[in-house]
Amino acid sequence: MSDLTPSSIASPTPTPSGKSKTGMYIGLIIFIIVVFAGAGVGIYFLTKSQSGSSTGSSSSTGDKKKDTSDNKKKDTSGDKKKDKCTGSCDSEANCTCPKGTECDSTSKKCEKSLPTGQKEVYLYDEGSYTLNYDEANAAAAKYGATLAGDSDVVTAQAKGADWCRWGWINDGRTVVYPAASDSTNGCGQGTVFRDWNTPKEKKYGATFLGPKPSKSVLPECPPRDKDQTPGPPCQVAFSSKKWSQYS
Repeated sequence: MSDLTPSSIASPTPTPSGKSKTGMYIGLIIFIIVVFAGAGVGIYFLTKSQSGSSTGSSSSTGDKKKDTSDNKKKDTSGDKKKDKCTGSCDSEANCTCPKGTECDSTSKKCEKSLPTGQKEVYLYDEGSYTLNYDEANAAAAKYGATLAGDSDVVTAQAKGADWCRWGWINDGRTVVYPAASDSTNGCGQGTVFRDWNTPKEKKYGATFLGPKPSKSVLPECPPRDKDQTPGPPCQVAFSSKKWSQYS
């Protein structure tokens, strides 16, 4: 019989009891729950943070839109349509002339606009009798006009042209002025007055044929003085009754 000693007897490998296994499974489950719960909390706070950032951005965009809208309102408030002029139409009146009229630079009242492109005869000067024939020709070109012919002046006179002011015509040797049936400052009536064989270097006004500019572009000439006084470019009314043949 072999000698059996405590040291020679193999000890059985301990195995977990049923209670131990159950505890281990419970612990594992708790661990998993904790991990998932922590992940869920993290995701929640991350989503909330992103949502808050997006809301702030939207709010900022909304504020920008509001500011832009407010600024637009402020900017366009100054563009409000002006009232129609009923009296003076100068810059201080802060109004606009009705359609078909324009502000006369001399009278500061709304006057009938002249038809665009319609040619007529009118008298141009630069002060009082300051243009020789060549200067009169050059001035006409500046205003899209030519010097009128004698027949043009005759036609204008028949339609009521009436001014007491000599002006060169296109033949280069004659100055004329038309006088209608009513007397014009003692200058005669009912005909076209001519001064033939006038030297080209002599100074007079210029009789234009072309679209008559508005007074805002070319003001009305003051009454002519006896001296040949230079002044700013100007034009004369068609007659004492009408500014233009087409008025």
